[in-house]
Order: sequence, then C-alpha cells, then structure tokens
Amino acid sequence: MSSPLAPLTETQRVRRQQRRFIKDGASPDEALRWFSPRQKTRSLRQWRQITGKLFAEHGRCLRIAWTLEWLFGQDGFAYPTDTFLSRELGIPIKKVQSGLLALEKGGVIIRMSVFVNGKVERRIWPSKANIPPTVGNMDTPHDGLNIPPTVGRQNTQEGKRSSRVNLSSTALAARRSADLAEQKRKDRESETEQGADPNAEAA
Repeated sequence: MSSPLAPLTETQRVRRQQRRFIKDGASPDEALRWFSPRQKTRSLRQWRQITGKLFAEHGRCLRIAWTLEWLFGQDGFAYPTDTFLSRELGIPIKKVQSGLLALEKGGVIIRMSVFVNGKVERRIWPSKANIPPTVGNMDTPHDGLNIPPTVGRQNTQEGKRSSRVNLSSTALAARRSADLAEQKRKDRESETEQGADPNAEAA
C-alpha cells in the first residue's frame, strides 16, 4: 500500500487532474435533489423518462443509468466504482467508463469527488439539466422540478363537473332552487295537458 505522501504515478496524476472536487456534504448546482421519499420517487420518474428519450438508441448507457438510479440514496447521489458497475452489469470496464462519459456529456449525470477520511470518493448525482423549467401552476417540490399539475389530472376525470366544483355554496343552493322550480313548472304543464283531453272528449 502506497503512502499518502508518495509521489503520484503519471496515471494517478492525470486522473487527479481530470477529477472535479466538491466539499463533502455539498451538492452540485445542477444536481437533482429531493427532501422526502415521495419527492425522490417523483423526481427520479421524470429523470428516468428524459434519460430514456435522450438515450433511446444506446442500450448500454441506459443499463448504466438504471443501475445508478437504483443506487441513488436519500442524500441524492450514488458512489459505485467503475469496477462495481462492470461486475454488476457484465460490461467491460472501459465500456462502463465510456457509458458514464456519454451520460455526463448528455447532461444526465454529474460526477464529482470528495475526500472521505482522507480518501477520494467519486460521487454521481442525477442532473436536472434536461428537465423542463416550471411553468404555470406546476407543482415544484424542489429546484424547479416540473411535475404535471394536479388540476390537469382532475380535469381529465371530472371535466363536466369542473364548473360545479368552482361554484360557491350559495350559488349551488340557488341553482338547486331554480332546478326545483323548473321541474314543478313542467309537472304543472304536464298535468294540465293530461286533464285537457278528457274535458274535450266530454264536451
């Protein structure tokens, strides 16, 4: 085991230069974040949909992305090594590395490193870069995440009743009174018509 003070090899030096570091406990600005299990489910659902569309023709990238989704913890990131992903998926390590690079360049994931107990740990966050901004009355649990509006779901199921739902209790009472008055008027007209025919025949 090499000493922490030992000079870096050329490969280690290049890798250290390529890595981006962040303070332990912090998150990248573009990282998709959540603050409850429910938000995590909703956030990752949209991330999964967008990732599936962007990499629809790249099965290997999708396999890596779905494995990362399974590993994302409540803190918002995963920290698998390339070796772990290679074993888990049965993909050569170089293919894992190229797949991760493609996902990062596509704005789907963010890779940064932190120091944990003096050791470097790579972390991977899902990115919100490709998620559409919030518009209208969209629910926004965090970070501008775009969630389909609740009103839209209700309108699809209750379109015909939406106008009644929006009425006040006074307006609804007035409408019921008007409906009852109209029904009584129709009943009186019907009774008059039924009573007129026998009288005409008797005359």
